[in-house]
Amino acid sequence: MLARYQPLVLVLAAMASGIIADHYLYWAPAIWLAISAAALLLWAPLWFWRRHDCSAIALLIAIAAVGGMWHDLRWHYFSRDEISLTAREIPSPICIEAIARSGARLIAPPPPDPLRPPMVDDQTRVSIAVTAVRNGDAWQPASGNATLLVSGDLLGVHSGDRLRIFGRIAAPAPAGNPGETDFAELARGHREMAVVRAGFPQCVEVLDENSGWGPGRVIDDLRARGDQLLSRHLSHERAGLAAAVLMGSRDELDSQRIEPFLLTGSIHVLVVAGLHVGILAYLLFKAFGIGWLPRRWSLAAVAIITFIYAIIAQAEAPVLRAMILTWIVCGSAWLGRGGLGLNSLSLAGLVILVLNPSELFHVGAQLSFLSVAGLIAFGHIWRRREPPDPLARLIARSRPWPIKLARRTGREIREATLVGLTIWLVTMPLVMARFHLLTPAAILLNPLLLVPLTLAMGAGFGVLMLGWLAPPVGDLFGRLCDWSLGVLEWSVTRTSELPGGHFGYPARATGGWPCFISAWRMSRLSPGRFPGGGGG
Repeated sequence: MLARYQPLVLVLAAMASGIIADHYLYWAPAIWLAISAAALLLWAPLWFWRRHDCSAIALLIAIAAVGGMWHDLRWHYFSRDEISLTAREIPSPICIEAIARSGARLIAPPPPDPLRPPMVDDQTRVSIAVTAVRNGDAWQPASGNATLLVSGDLLGVHSGDRLRIFGRIAAPAPAGNPGETDFAELARGHREMAVVRAGFPQCVEVLDENSGWGPGRVIDDLRARGDQLLSRHLSHERAGLAAAVLMGSRDELDSQRIEPFLLTGSIHVLVVAGLHVGILAYLLFKAFGIGWLPRRWSLAAVAIITFIYAIIAQAEAPVLRAMILTWIVCGSAWLGRGGLGLNSLSLAGLVILVLNPSELFHVGAQLSFLSVAGLIAFGHIWRRREPPDPLARLIARSRPWPIKLARRTGREIREATLVGLTIWLVTMPLVMARFHLLTPAAILLNPLLLVPLTLAMGAGFGVLMLGWLAPPVGDLFGRLCDWSLGVLEWSVTRTSELPGGHFGYPARATGGWPCFISAWRMSRLSPGRFPGGGGG
């Protein structure tokens, strides 16, 4: 049974309620601050008079108000020299100086389409932090993050380099149809609301190379060396897929190759998420469980390695959630205490909302937390328990090993299927609402993919750790990883071709209420908020 005392569940619910309220009501921070102060003033005497239920409600109201204020500050307020204030949907020429926040990444060209002109050159993507913009002959200070897209292969750009860029700036396009992904809102949530396009690599000049070894440069170099090792020890056809599975680098995969994963409900395989961190933690626990390290050292090593992997995988919300839960498991084992499932999950949610309250509205974070919450809430229904009868346990231990193996394999297949069914049932409404897709094939496919995915990740990590030190060992791991990824991709592709494996349907308009909300919000825009002027 679930533990009854899990206070962080209420704290997370209160903070999320405040964020949702601000997202739709558009209250100023002063209002949220006044509500929070009033609730705290009410909480103090209630707590002193031992009115614990009423004082808890007042405290939760204060937390909700803090969440609403934090979301309002993150969503609406920007500095006066924010570069995205000059960006419109129609591109305009611009010359800027910026610091590269990531290394240059090649983007796979789209497949041939008769309705779209062919792309002759490759494209390169770089995340940048703008520092100055040219106004005539003078340079003016500027700030804000943006995405740089360059036509061609941009070589020699690394994280931390100072760049001068000649290009055209534009704002991300909003959703043009009902139910379509709103990239403008997604970019605003990450505070990266401008796209700078350069026509040639010569339009980007490196003014100063970052010679230091800051965290960004180290991570960039690790990802680049990982790509090189995967390209060296795996076939050309599988190297890009391995980079996507192991490090979340999907730039080398075109849309035709990604589409079967989307149609079968297994797109999470190509996005480094909680599943990948969980598999890594499982492999580490198995490796350190042999006993060649003391128990506490092993727990510390698992926590450190999962942290490093989360940073290299760009630390999206699902990755952070899995990393925090792994830390909680390690900490509980270190202290010899059991964890509280929903309480631990709520702690991870609070950390993520503090870092970025807009993650509450991103479908990746929603699916990640919904899946784990479903497993925690309904896991006791299908969780396997040891036979209570000592005689039954003695008989089970005395069976021949082939029968033990068969029974254990059958139990694991049953549990994996029930896990997949539980996740599919709890996430199906959200997937249907956001992606307009029903994927019954995912019920059986996702549990089956765990075996090749685990083999691919284990062998892939072997390539990354040993490929540079012992190339023959790297080749061996590379062949195993290549074969596992081939089985995985073949299974997904064939399943996507089965009749009845997936059903798509058109999106529908959501009615007039959101339109009324949007019109009311636009009428309340003030010069101190974005858009319309820089905030203090």
